[in-house]
Amino acid sequence: MSRLTLLFWLVPRRLRSSWVLLAIVFLGVLAAVTLMVTGAIYSRALAEGGLQHAIATTSPTLLDVRLTIQNRPLGPADYVSLRAAAEEIINDRLAFIVRDIHRHGRAQPVLPLLMDEDADAPFLGGPVGRPFFLTGFEKHAQLSGGRWPEAAPILHENGVDLEAVVGLEAARSMAIEVGSEVFLAPFRDGTPERIKVKVVGLVEPIIPDEEYWMGTGSSYFGLQDYGDNLVVVFYIGENAFFEGLGRRYPSLVGDYEWFIYTNTGVLTVDQVQPARDALHGLETDINKRFPRSTVLTSLENSRDTGLLATYQRNLTLARVPVFLFLSLVVIVTLYFLAVVVGLLAKTKSDEASLLRSRGANLFQIVGLLISGEAIAVLLATALGPFLALVLARQFVLKTIMPFGGASTSTVGLSADVFVLGGVGGLMSMAVLLISSFGQARLGILEFLRSRTRPATVPFLHRYYVDVLLLVVLGLLLWQLQGRGGFIGRAVSGTSLELDITLMSAPALILLAAAFLMLRMLPPLVRILAWLAKLSASSWATFTLVRMARDPLSHGSLAVIVMLAAALGVFGSAFQSTLARSQEEQTLYRIGGDLVLTGVSFAESRREAQLRELMEIPGVGAISPIYRDSVRVLDGVGADPTSLVAVESVTLPESSWFREDFSATANDLSELLVPLRSVGSRLPTVSRQLSPGIPIPGTAERLGLWVNADNLDSGLLSQPPAFWLRLVDTRGRYQNVELGHLDIHSDHPVGWFFLEAELPDGAIFEPPFYLVSIFVSSPSGLGMPPGSIYFDDLTELPSAPQGVGGTVIEHFDEPARWVALPHRGENPDRIEIDGRAARSGRAGLRFGWTDTLSGESRGILIPPGTFPLAAIGGPGSQVGQTVRIGVGRQLVPVSIEAVTDYFPTMTSSSRRFIIVSLEEYNDYLSRVGGVAVRPGEYWVSVAHDAANFLDRNEVIGDLKASLHPSARIRDRALAVDTAQRNPLAGGGWNGLTILSIAALSLAVVLALGTHAVVSVVDGRVDLTVARALGFSKMQVLLSLILERSVIAVFGITTGSVVGYLLSRWVLNFLDTTASGLDIVPPVVFTADIGIIILTFTCLIAAAVLAVALAVVFARRLRPSDILRTVE
Repeated sequence: MSRLTLLFWLVPRRLRSSWVLLAIVFLGVLAAVTLMVTGAIYSRALAEGGLQHAIATTSPTLLDVRLTIQNRPLGPADYVSLRAAAEEIINDRLAFIVRDIHRHGRAQPVLPLLMDEDADAPFLGGPVGRPFFLTGFEKHAQLSGGRWPEAAPILHENGVDLEAVVGLEAARSMAIEVGSEVFLAPFRDGTPERIKVKVVGLVEPIIPDEEYWMGTGSSYFGLQDYGDNLVVVFYIGENAFFEGLGRRYPSLVGDYEWFIYTNTGVLTVDQVQPARDALHGLETDINKRFPRSTVLTSLENSRDTGLLATYQRNLTLARVPVFLFLSLVVIVTLYFLAVVVGLLAKTKSDEASLLRSRGANLFQIVGLLISGEAIAVLLATALGPFLALVLARQFVLKTIMPFGGASTSTVGLSADVFVLGGVGGLMSMAVLLISSFGQARLGILEFLRSRTRPATVPFLHRYYVDVLLLVVLGLLLWQLQGRGGFIGRAVSGTSLELDITLMSAPALILLAAAFLMLRMLPPLVRILAWLAKLSASSWATFTLVRMARDPLSHGSLAVIVMLAAALGVFGSAFQSTLARSQEEQTLYRIGGDLVLTGVSFAESRREAQLRELMEIPGVGAISPIYRDSVRVLDGVGADPTSLVAVESVTLPESSWFREDFSATANDLSELLVPLRSVGSRLPTVSRQLSPGIPIPGTAERLGLWVNADNLDSGLLSQPPAFWLRLVDTRGRYQNVELGHLDIHSDHPVGWFFLEAELPDGAIFEPPFYLVSIFVSSPSGLGMPPGSIYFDDLTELPSAPQGVGGTVIEHFDEPARWVALPHRGENPDRIEIDGRAARSGRAGLRFGWTDTLSGESRGILIPPGTFPLAAIGGPGSQVGQTVRIGVGRQLVPVSIEAVTDYFPTMTSSSRRFIIVSLEEYNDYLSRVGGVAVRPGEYWVSVAHDAANFLDRNEVIGDLKASLHPSARIRDRALAVDTAQRNPLAGGGWNGLTILSIAALSLAVVLALGTHAVVSVVDGRVDLTVARALGFSKMQVLLSLILERSVIAVFGITTGSVVGYLLSRWVLNFLDTTASGLDIVPPVVFTADIGIIILTFTCLIAAAVLAVALAVVFARRLRPSDILRTVE
């Protein structure tokens, strides 16, 4: 009892005498606990905000559940049993998220639809009718004519009579009106029974894309395709469906569905996994009762690619940087606490040694030393969670703004938060105990010796604890490098798991850097002190010598500054790099500023319609894009290759391109130069497509002289046939058949004249241009290797063969014709040859080595360069020529430039080839193919529109000018949505700034404490220096130099460590939730504002420490100090 009384007597006096030092301990522990709890609150808010963001950015229709039970009898009794079982399972599994349920039933589409009651039902084919019911249908559809079904079904021996409504679109297609009667045959065996359906109304949806329709609203109002049959659906109501159709024909089967509308707003992070389990359980339970049933929803699926599974993977990824950053912050805070406690322990060492010499045991001394600190720790641990909640709501949670306006400010304190705060308090208490035990071991002699000769080698170095840490760190880095990241897949292979052991590697790296600094700083300070003795002023030498005598306290302080600077750089790089990556992924994935899809222009009005769109205020360039998956016969391997045909002049105006995407170009305009230049590589020069050989407008027929002397007629089963391909002035192509060579007749060996009529001028618009000559073998056996001569292309009037013709000039000009590519190994040849001349000096000689059969072979005048200029993706090489298989045609392309990345080419389609759309289409047309139509258009919003016009107005005007089925993707909106995603960096600035502020406070406390303790411990040195002639200014400069060395060394080293650490860690965060590489690659960047804020706070802390040291130095009384020394 006396000991307890003594404790109560000592503790209040200790609190009064050491309140300043205890306040510092309290603030340090409070900072550690607050940061840990803030991290937990932020992580929770991050998870909740990420879930709400994922839900808000997904169509509600996709989040609903569609349960389908197939091939069940239509009888009422069967349905009652089925409905009860299904709804029981639904309620057992999904009651907590069900908002509403509607039932849908439909007969199988096997009932032939007859317009005449007496008509026979066809055995196969023909239209079929499909009666259905859907609860709530009459509230979500509107009558265009007539009324809703009212009369009860009439059952009779020849069938059943029903009233129904039919969709307006289907009625128009089938010529059905209000009052029409149609008949459904329940059997195809010729029986006279009929289901008479009287159409009493025509309907259409009130809101076609309403959530109620589950994304299939058009299927209830239009015609459907079912195999080879055309299906007409009739709405008859649930009661009529079963009391009429089902009761009369209970053996007929149909499908039943439950539309389960989910209330995803009630989902929380804790309910995500139960919701996934419930959806899996729903599918399992329903299939146990009714096999081959399906459960469709984007919330979950058997492949674990649904919204909830994807959200969990994204949350796991998002928690990696948060965990890494906060773990580093807590480590630094605890280190700060250890340093401050060590500094404060110096002020209690004399007290502890005196108690030790008077007989107090170790535990008594420790209990006395930490009595006040324990109270400070308890108070800080209790207040930390509440302070964290206030700070989080004021500074952190407000920065989390998920799409849809959901708020995370309602996140509060939970039991796990208090547990985490308790852990922070226990860790802080452990630091205090370790330090107190170290001080309590010293007797009075050991204390005086340590004061006279401070230790120069810390405990960690003396027993090589830092070396052991480096060994452990090396093992972790080896394991991390082998694994490729902090995240691995679970045994199931579908979910992601964090490896906490590997996650500790960055913290260990930071500690290793701290220990390395503790080893480096003492010899460095000694070197500086030696140099100062040689050339520096006395006050500088005095300062550096004092620091060299006690390097550990200064080194520990420099480590605090270094860690804070490293975390400032680390935090600035982490947040800004990941946020920029998320933005650039969206820019890359979308492609154009605005992307139009589902747009179909009539070929004759395509150019006019595009001009109309470009006249809309705010619309800049419009670039058509065509995509195809092609086969590449040469060079780049057997992997699927994406072909992208673009408009090379306008594309750079709407697309985003990063300068590191290509090693040969700095921007997209420069990269696309080979696709649009002639001769020179100037990007402003547009290539002029070669029109071909002009045919005079007076020509009505066209002839060509052909020589087949080099063909072995004895090996030919049938003579070769020839076609000319022409194009008119409007770009329309037409084949003209010249016929075949009759080489088995009595025709003398030599030249044949083949002729044909030109296309009808009423359809095509002369003049024409010859662009290709095709040669083929009608026989499947083909023609053996050989050659054919062409000469004297002749225009003919409407007259007998070969009379009155005029030879067309420039037919056999060099470098005009090329041979068509084919699938064989040996390319065909075309050359100017004197032996091929019928008249003049030379003609065209077309030769082949591979047997000519099947595919078209021949010669053509290419539209531009040949092969077509192309930009190659990964695996391509400049100068490489490859053949691309497009249907039955081959397109040769020459790789003129390469790029590793091209907008919209993600990791799933890394092999790609970019060509000019105009040249690609013209080439396909010249070789007999069909010109392709762009599947999308990239639109650039003009800069003045971005500044002065409402972007939404531009999009609205575009929508008004396009068909309702057209879709517009806004890249700016997509970027904004991505940036607001809490799981992708949205809202991290608040946490970063709050952490840096806490670390800055820790540095201020550490530097301030050290300044005070340093002046108190060095009072004798300072007094002696003043007695030896140091001026007040020199003392001030000495104090400034001491703090400056610590600040400069700590900030410089910390900046380097933070930069290297962030670059290293970010290398392991370049994968998506699906385990694929992030495209485009992450580019390291740093927020200069945060770095400046960090350095400003650290410099301000150093200045404040100098001010405190000056204040305490001025309070020293030299006479009293010297008298004490004596």
